[in-house]
Amino acid sequence: MRFHSFEFLGLFLPIVLLGYWWLAAKGRSRWALYFLLAASFVFYAARYWPHVFVLAGSITFNYLIGRRILETGSRRLLGLGVAANLALLAFYKYSGFLLPFGISFFTFTQIAFLADAAEREVSQLTPATYALFVSFFPHSIAGPILHHRNMLDQFAAKATSRWNESNFASGIVHFTIGLFKKVAIADTLAPWANSAFGPNGPGDLADAWIGLITYALQLYFDFSGYCDMANGLALLFNIRFPRNFDAPYQADSIVDFWRRWHITLSNFLRDYLMFRLPGNRVRATWMRNVFLTMLAGGIWHGAGWNFAIWGALHGCYLLVNHWFHASKRSLSPFAARALTLLAVLIAWVPFRAETPQAAWTYWQALAGAGGAPLADSPGGAWQQVFVAVLAFAVLRLPAAERYLENRLIGLRHAVAAALIFFFCLLLMRETALDLRPSDFIYFRF
Repeated sequence: MRFHSFEFLGLFLPIVLLGYWWLAAKGRSRWALYFLLAASFVFYAARYWPHVFVLAGSITFNYLIGRRILETGSRRLLGLGVAANLALLAFYKYSGFLLPFGISFFTFTQIAFLADAAEREVSQLTPATYALFVSFFPHSIAGPILHHRNMLDQFAAKATSRWNESNFASGIVHFTIGLFKKVAIADTLAPWANSAFGPNGPGDLADAWIGLITYALQLYFDFSGYCDMANGLALLFNIRFPRNFDAPYQADSIVDFWRRWHITLSNFLRDYLMFRLPGNRVRATWMRNVFLTMLAGGIWHGAGWNFAIWGALHGCYLLVNHWFHASKRSLSPFAARALTLLAVLIAWVPFRAETPQAAWTYWQALAGAGGAPLADSPGGAWQQVFVAVLAFAVLRLPAAERYLENRLIGLRHAVAAALIFFFCLLLMRETALDLRPSDFIYFRF
């Protein structure tokens, strides 16, 4: 099931909400937790039911070995656990088998758990809360990457099973914003971006740049829309997820960009890879570790040279960024933002292109070495206006998550959001004749 599908919105979610809050109202908080756990496995099974056994097996293995690590502090067991998780991830990523949805996210989540168990930084560990922490349906398919320190305590807290009108209203608003981002914006941009990166190439210079900016916007609204929807769904159950986006295209450096884009992945790579590599106190090896960390982040996204190139580019960007900062040089705020945005856009080319050769061809088109304008471009003037408006918005407005973070949202806000929600449903019906909404981009990672 997809969050924006009719079976999820009209059947699954209402049943889960009614079941959970009915049990909670009866004072059966433990059964409410079990019910939410069962619902999360049903949600995961709806995508492809045999992969439920992969998820369940991964949870069972990591829980048992994590308990043993807590008891013994064994580094050998930690190494075994991490190796087993990476082997499972590598097997499905590189063997050609159908990739279980969300495997990268629940693998990284559990590696962090094992690493912290070895440091005695794990509490509130029970089989039910741990299984729900990993499988909780709002994040199980495409993140964000959750940390046990924040989530296990929330699932175990008595306040979680107490009705909170503000959280529920906030959840509706967050979900609606994400739904609008996905259905009205990202899915509108998708055919235009696909055309630019299609087999006919990007066309001339203008087509190449408009297509690249279109894809950058599509990717942002698609993934941040998913995260807004996931956060909204979690709030309906009094669970709060960490922020995953913070207006990333407004960054004034590559370091700043990675503080704003896919924040939970950035934090994971920093805390569980970068900081744990040897030699960080020596500048030369520290620079090597920065590069290797970003290269690993690229490879995590997919099995292909394109993702490795994307990760390597960002590794080089970070090294230049740190060198520039250490040299005490500075740029004007406008120049810093413009240069950062240009670097990010250039790196999106291999992230989206199918092959390194296709990426190189696209880079040539960006430099003015393309062919004639695309005669069959599906966007035209409407695309240019739409993209220009969106570009202005993402470059000037705060991220939705930050804007809503500390605001008390009441029922009137939720009612307004519900009206937008209804509009989105109508839009889905008008634009998808087969009523099958498109997948989120990050489902394939």
